[in-house]
Amino acid sequence: MVQRVDSYSGFGTPPEKTTLEDILREKGVTTIYCVGLAYDYCVGSTAYDGAKLGFKTYLLTDATKSVAQESHETMDKKL
Repeated sequence: MVQRVDSYSGFGTPPEKTTLEDILREKGVTTIYCVGLAYDYCVGSTAYDGAKLGFKTYLLTDATKSVAQESHETMDKKL
């Protein structure tokens, strides 16, 4: 049976694991820049996980937007 996982991070959420980390490491990438929609979900989660995995991580807040103010504030606290 395939287990369905809701994941906001580009790196995946356990038990899911995307190939993004492997591809970046294979190419020697050590720094990532996170932009887009939505700061309070996908963008913020990818930035958070990238930093946890040891990538130098930049989240360009002027190049991203949140879905809602409440979730924006929650992500601010997490980061």
